[in-house]
Amino acid sequence: MRQERLVDLRAATVIRTLAIIIAAALAVEIIWIARQVISWIVIALFLALALDPLVGLFERRAKLARGWAIGAVYVALALILTGIGATFLPSLIHEVNGLANALPGYLHDLTHGRGRLGFLETKYHIVEKVKAQVETGGATKLLGISGTALSITQSVITAVAATVTIIFLTFFMLLEGRAWTERFYGLLPEIGRAHV
Repeated sequence: MRQERLVDLRAATVIRTLAIIIAAALAVEIIWIARQVISWIVIALFLALALDPLVGLFERRAKLARGWAIGAVYVALALILTGIGATFLPSLIHEVNGLANALPGYLHDLTHGRGRLGFLETKYHIVEKVKAQVETGGATKLLGISGTALSITQSVITAVAATVTIIFLTFFMLLEGRAWTERFYGLLPEIGRAHV
């Protein structure tokens, strides 16, 4: 006959285990809530690492202080991005204007079952469905305009906040990153510091 084994757990062990589980769950929840800000910090860190050699080049060649070298790199990047935007923006505006001018013709063809989108009317009777939705609930119900407008506004505000935050985080990481690295190395034991 097998003997039964009795495992006795002390209350302190159970409480410690529960505390560890709750702490881990809270840590995961906090990371989940802050995931957007954490991603901004990671992007800023990547940009700081990518721009550091260029800032160092400006420091050495132009004999500038670190802050002025970072400012010069930011101005150079702004000019490059403006040049790229000036290259692509006119063609994008031209294409959007072409679509806006051709849209009435597309709608006419759609309502009469002709053209590229005519199959939507002949096969799915989309025009009648849209008319029925507009009559019963209006365009807001059909397109969800109020929710869409709010979502677009929120996305634009978030994008602006993200851009400004990333720019400033990158600036401060470039400005103070070397000092942070030295402080981190100073926390390590001297024996393993050279290896790290």
